[in-house]
Amino acid sequence: MAHANSTEAVPNDFGPDTREDFHVLKYQSAFAVFTGTGCMNGPETELPEINCKDGLFVGDTRVLSRLILRLNRTPVTTMGAVVGEEEAVFRASMANRQFHDTRGRLVAPYSIHLDRERFLRNSLHDRMSITNYSGDEVELDLSLDCWADFRDIFEVRGVERERRGTLHAPQIDDTRLIFGYRTLDDIEIRTTLEFDRAFETQGGKVHFRLKLAPGASQRIGAAVHVEMQRGDAVVTPPSDALGDFERCKRHTVEEYRNRRNRLNLVRTNRPAYDAWLANSASNLALLVTELDTGPYPFAGLPWFAAPFGRDAIITAMQVCWLYPELARGVLDYLAATQAGSVDPPNESAPGKILHEARDGEMARLGEVPYHRYYGGIDQTLLFVMLAEEYYRRTGDLDWLSGFRPAIDKALAWAAEYGDTDGDGLIEYLRSTDRGLRNQGWKDSGNAMFHADGEMASGPIALVEVQAYHHAAQRAAGALYRALGDEEAARRCEDDAAAIAGRLDALFWDADLGAWAMGLDGEKRPMRVLSSNAGHVLFAGATDKDRAARFAAAFDSADFVVRWGMRTIAEGAVQFNPMGYHNGSVWPHDNSLVCAGLCRYGEKRRAARLAEGLFAAAQDLFERGLPELYCGFDAKVMPHLVSYPSACSPQSWAAGSPFLCLKSLIGLQIDATRFEGRITLSDPWLPADLERLVVRDLRIGDDAASVTVERLGPERFEARIDWASGDGHIAGPVQKLDSAGTYAEHARE
Repeated sequence: MAHANSTEAVPNDFGPDTREDFHVLKYQSAFAVFTGTGCMNGPETELPEINCKDGLFVGDTRVLSRLILRLNRTPVTTMGAVVGEEEAVFRASMANRQFHDTRGRLVAPYSIHLDRERFLRNSLHDRMSITNYSGDEVELDLSLDCWADFRDIFEVRGVERERRGTLHAPQIDDTRLIFGYRTLDDIEIRTTLEFDRAFETQGGKVHFRLKLAPGASQRIGAAVHVEMQRGDAVVTPPSDALGDFERCKRHTVEEYRNRRNRLNLVRTNRPAYDAWLANSASNLALLVTELDTGPYPFAGLPWFAAPFGRDAIITAMQVCWLYPELARGVLDYLAATQAGSVDPPNESAPGKILHEARDGEMARLGEVPYHRYYGGIDQTLLFVMLAEEYYRRTGDLDWLSGFRPAIDKALAWAAEYGDTDGDGLIEYLRSTDRGLRNQGWKDSGNAMFHADGEMASGPIALVEVQAYHHAAQRAAGALYRALGDEEAARRCEDDAAAIAGRLDALFWDADLGAWAMGLDGEKRPMRVLSSNAGHVLFAGATDKDRAARFAAAFDSADFVVRWGMRTIAEGAVQFNPMGYHNGSVWPHDNSLVCAGLCRYGEKRRAARLAEGLFAAAQDLFERGLPELYCGFDAKVMPHLVSYPSACSPQSWAAGSPFLCLKSLIGLQIDATRFEGRITLSDPWLPADLERLVVRDLRIGDDAASVTVERLGPERFEARIDWASGDGHIAGPVQKLDSAGTYAEHARE
């Protein structure tokens, strides 16, 4: 997801500093980025738009690039700012700096208070209340410097353009300020700033003249409406009415709350842990977008507010046990966009699953290849794995029957296009120099290298991709068997066994005690201890002995630090704790390896990863986990070091704690049986927890409550309580009174 390569069509990775004074709102495919004052384009100075990353973005276009608030030509000071109410509403408390009012009277600092409230729906709603605490009457000039540059998101991120569309001169219509732009493919975009009172204009700024008696307040309301029109057809939703502030805010908060509540079912004995889970649920609720095919988690804010294949599939895997409808939405969208032809610029081939979809001007015109871009090597295999997980979670055989063609096409892609040289390995080599050089989840340009530091050349066969291929064949076998096709099921199972054999023979490195990161184009192994190898366990593509030998690497501080597992161990030549993929810590990566370790009974070591993520969440206070953070050892830096431009929030980071906890307590749900079944295997809790409860875990019309409690060091008790739709107990309670036992509870 990084797009960190420095090729012609791949933008740089510079973006807003998401560590502090960074606030973001999202609604559907629109999002807004701004500082703690609510200003866009910097709180202090007017930066040229091309160097600023703030703004309101709709359809991958920055439709508002400048919105700078001043009182009598002076900036305001932020007293506090937060995005709350289910991640839906931004609130800022601000004060004046010393200035002279319009009559020349000196106004002391912190005597004028401004309260700002903002949210995003079909319009960006903004409301400011100004109160005079100075003790004297003041005359104020509240100004808003506004502009819309209509730059494509890839241009904002650093990709240069030879030409742009036509920027229209601003217009004033009563209480409206209107900016316009016609794209090179003849889409007319109009941004209208509507205010609830008359204003003056001077020097490109909107001015409101206010007179406030001591203790008096006035309120200014505004809404930013965006309309995109191709010919006679409007392609954006109708704008909200300026006067609908409270109603629109209430509906927006309710939407986010309903999505959050689908995930917010886990409670523990620690309020701080519950806060982390609640923040994660809220972050994911913000990123979920309602598409025609159902709910879909956009990858992350600010740069990846779009459908990504790999990110969405992994996010859906992380939370399928709580929110299976999300997996259904992801699968149906990706099946609808499954490639049908070979198209080298877009890296597509029949049956391949989408990597990224963009709808901005540059993508539509082919200036960047990401309109419908398929340059990822793993998402097609992960797609099949998710299909099996969704079916097992829901037992929806009717859906599976209609979905089979998408599975058939995905497996056919793996056989014909994923393995172009016929050696049984899935490999990638980009088709043109405009796409991603590396096409696994570590897709930055320097992510794949040999032990001596030499960059690997393609075609590259990644270790985790072979493991995913094994798991995809196994998953397809289970799905075909459910559909009554025993011959196809056995064929997939045979293929899965053969893939596991090749993985063992070609990638295992006894000296590393792990699998090599991958093979280059000459079939030379990249002998680097990496987190990629941990995905082999997640995919179930090895035996218990090899899993235990890899798990032993966790005893080294070179690989696992306080905050989690690094992407590569410190001894590697390319190691850099500040590197995007070469020494940083990624929460989603940790969650997958945690799940893999649990699968092979390595729960003590798996718990270390969950404990590391919680430690990171504690250092981030009220925010959920970002896309990644730096991989410094706590001995070097006692507090977490953030990665400056990491996406925050980010979907698979938000899903990470849910997969970790599910895996540690050994929870599996199988709704394919007539009675439905929940299984707990070797339940375990992180060191931070004494008790964990999952409430209202639904299978069909019934619901279960799962409780795991610590009895002592590495001893736990678990119970499952079933309730039918009318709330009565539907079956007996079972308890597990020690680690290492196995139990299942089926509905009667």
